[in-house]
Amino acid sequence: AHNYEEALGIIMQEHARFDSPFDAMTTIEYLYCESLLFSAVGNYEQAQIKMTEALNFSKEERIFYRIDDLYRLACFQAMINGNEEDRSYYLMKVRQYGEFAENKFSIAIAEYFEAHFHNSYSKDYLKANVHIERFLELGNEFSGKTLMKDNNHYLLEKGKALYGLGQYKEALPILIKYQVPTYLHHPYDLSTAYEVYSYRALCYAQLGDQEKGLHEAKIGYDLIIKLPDIPYKKFIIQTYTDLKKSSDSL
Repeated sequence: AHNYEEALGIIMQEHARFDSPFDAMTTIEYLYCESLLFSAVGNYEQAQIKMTEALNFSKEERIFYRIDDLYRLACFQAMINGNEEDRSYYLMKVRQYGEFAENKFSIAIAEYFEAHFHNSYSKDYLKANVHIERFLELGNEFSGKTLMKDNNHYLLEKGKALYGLGQYKEALPILIKYQVPTYLHHPYDLSTAYEVYSYRALCYAQLGDQEKGLHEAKIGYDLIIKLPDIPYKKFIIQTYTDLKKSSDSL
């Protein structure tokens, strides 16, 4: 229901009411969920504390429960914080876990993260294109996760890469095919998905259709405005503002 504040309050209350320590797996589960929910309400400092606590506890107890999820969360958190050292470190951990556990999904996700980073942060679209094609190749070998089905996530990052390379005619139909998944609920996931409306808008604008461009940009703006402030929100709002200003001046 996207009631993040209420969800956080419930889980913190539940965690606090137990007098005796949890078993190790339950402790990690609570810390992981608390980290997710703190980030969902925009409290990134507390989210980082809970995430670090979960990773350290996992090492101390020598168990790997949720470790792949924690590494992915840590990598993404570092990405939006602009911490390149941590991003590289946790991305390496995602890859290492995938190799250690022979988990092709984690290996594929590492490629997806690289593509996303170069599209949305470094703006190295050639590198993004290489990594998203690797993601697709691995995804074709492994289709056991929702993320891989229908190549939907591939479409978003592939479209962004083509846009960045100036291939607007090629990018637009790919971006139009992308559908925001109904199973996304965390603001991080929703924000990255909502980028699609901005990239569609920018493609339309580059191809001379200001009306369709402004329409797509407005959809993205209306969806993102209620979410916490992260880089995607700024980009989506700026895209709408710029296209509206351009349209008003015509």
